[in-house]
Amino acid sequence: MGKIISKENEKDVYIPCIYNISNDFKPIISKKNTTENLENLENLRIDINNKDDEIINLLLERFEICKKIGDLKKNYDNINLLDTLHQKMNINDKNREEIIIERLYKSQNKLTYNDIKLIYSNIFIISKNIQENIINKNNNDNNV
Repeated sequence: MGKIISKENEKDVYIPCIYNISNDFKPIISKKNTTENLENLENLRIDINNKDDEIINLLLERFEICKKIGDLKKNYDNINLLDTLHQKMNINDKNREEIIIERLYKSQNKLTYNDIKLIYSNIFIISKNIQENIINKNNNDNNV
C-alpha cells in the first residue's frame, strides 16, 4: 500500500501512502519524510477518534430509543395478540433486521451487504438485550 521512491545507501526506502476507501486505490497523501508522516498519522487518528465519539453518541441515542420500544413491548408481553401485531411486538424480529440491513446497504455504495450485516448484527444483539432487560424487569416486578 505504498511505493518505493528512492534508494538510500543501496537499500529501498518504503514510503507508505494513505488510500481512499473506493476500489480505485488512488493515493490521497504521499509521504515525503518521517516527521510529516507522523504528523499526518496523528491527525488522521484524531479524526478517527472524533468519529468514534460521534458513533458512540449515536449508538447511545439509538439504545435510548430501544428502551422506549422495550417499554411499549412489555405492555403486550402476556396479551394474546393478532399474529401481525404479535410479530411487531416480538423482540426477535429477523424480518425487521433484514429490512434495516437492506435499507442501509441501498443507501450507500462503499460498504458491502456483508459489511453492514456484520456491523449491525452486534447492534441488534445489544438492542434486543436492552429490550429483554426492560421486559424481564417488568415481569420480575409483577412477581414480587
